[in-house]
Amino acid sequence: MAAVDIWVEGIADQKFLADVLKVWFGHSLDKKFEFRNDSGVVIFRIRRANGISSFNSADGWNELKPFFEENDLKGTKNLVIVDADEDFENRR
Repeated sequence: MAAVDIWVEGIADQKFLADVLKVWFGHSLDKKFEFRNDSGVVIFRIRRANGISSFNSADGWNELKPFFEENDLKGTKNLVIVDADEDFENRR
């Protein structure tokens, strides 16, 4: 089973997703927003970027790129979740 890093924009998104995973699936995450299996291996973690600009600007992407590349080498999957904020059409 490959580990998954779930990337969100900020701390509020990180906390919200952690709450959803706990309520819907019973997965309680630790203070690092990580969920481990019974052997202590990280199955998934919720990581936060520095806002939407981290995903859609050259500067932000250059900061995140090494994390994505490292994950690729380790076989860890990256999942990016962004919210629509107040303008769904613009965000899309």
